[in-house]
Amino acid sequence: MNKIANRLFYAGLDKDAFYRVMPQARLENEGKLKTYALITLGMFLLLSLLNYTLGVFPSGTTLCYLSIALFSAAVYGLMRILPSRNPTATTTLCYTFLAALYAFSIILSVIHPELPAVTAIAVMLMGPFLFTERPIHLIGMNAAAIVLLCVLSLHCKSRALALIDIWNAFAFGIISIMAEINQECIRFRLLYNTDRITYLSETDLLTGCKNRNCFQERLSVYPEKCRESLVCVYIDVNGLHDLNDRCGHEAGDIMLQAAARALLETFDPEHTYRTGGDEFVVLRMDADKEDTRKKIEQVKAALSAQGYDISAGIETAGKTGLDLNELCKQAELHMYEEKEAYYAQSSRDRRKR
Repeated sequence: MNKIANRLFYAGLDKDAFYRVMPQARLENEGKLKTYALITLGMFLLLSLLNYTLGVFPSGTTLCYLSIALFSAAVYGLMRILPSRNPTATTTLCYTFLAALYAFSIILSVIHPELPAVTAIAVMLMGPFLFTERPIHLIGMNAAAIVLLCVLSLHCKSRALALIDIWNAFAFGIISIMAEINQECIRFRLLYNTDRITYLSETDLLTGCKNRNCFQERLSVYPEKCRESLVCVYIDVNGLHDLNDRCGHEAGDIMLQAAARALLETFDPEHTYRTGGDEFVVLRMDADKEDTRKKIEQVKAALSAQGYDISAGIETAGKTGLDLNELCKQAELHMYEEKEAYYAQSSRDRRKR
């Protein structure tokens, strides 16, 4: 039972992994919804025009086609107007769009009581595969559509046709539900694997900070993302080599983890990097230099309580003509100035010891 519940609610992943990849699923759905709404708009406008000129189906069909076309246009318009990466709006519109397709197909069946509900069965088979969502929610929508189709068929159609619709709805509905559960599990597993690969490629596994490769890849992004300025903090952990020589590399690793933990708790983890053995870089977009200095003092105080020290250099630059390599170089120079002052004290001078 637990395995079944896990597949229904979390698509076969554990709970934490499911919620970790949900933002990627929402982003996927955002692009899919725009595409589906645009395709649906074009297709049903064309069908409305053909039906109006050729008169293949009764007039009610043309009105139905126009209604779903206008609805698709509204959905596409909203997706263009609403802010990007709005999970609540995207999820609401995805379910609304899916519900509208179900309703449209069932209404077509009612308009043509002399025909089997072919369109409704097709939507039941296709609908659950449109978006990446929690399986139980898609199953609920599919089941509600099956029940509604069966009730309306019994009410509007002959007994023979109603029995055909009921049989098809249950048979193909169950097939759709089973395939849907499997499909969603595959989709979420792929999202999880992609997320895991991205994490391993961007993260320094010892400290949990972003790694040097990630830092180098993002260098060109920061000048575009910041609005006014960018602050760079260049950090070096003092005494790492001495600690490695005296107590072994395990003690040095513990020191690095402590320094990283203090930085990650103080600054945005997404913009905190380990760029070398004992070197870290923090980038802050549109931040105040004095506020950054205060935060570094907090980091130093937290590490001092554990018996560790860091040297840090801070530099800021405006967005106009921003050269990130030069900015980091200036912050690094300020860090070396502080480091020289640190080692100038006889009790900490490695050369004198």
